[in-house]
Amino acid sequence: MIYKTQQSQLLDEILWMVFGSSSDAMLASVYNANPGLADYGPILPGGLAITLPDGLGAAPPATNQAVRLWD
Repeated sequence: MIYKTQQSQLLDEILWMVFGSSSDAMLASVYNANPGLADYGPILPGGLAITLPDGLGAAPPATNQAVRLWD
């Protein structure tokens, strides 16, 4: 997946927005998939295309679950 940054975003923030979590392993995977990304520092410029590797985050929980109030 390709993600385009907005001005002054942090990579950790992007991972939270896209995958709902962030870890050192996830950050390392993104840096490995994007040589030179670390050269930008912690605050990324706007319009930067970042490759987010497949399988990086867990699937989001299902929100369409039926709830029974009475049996």
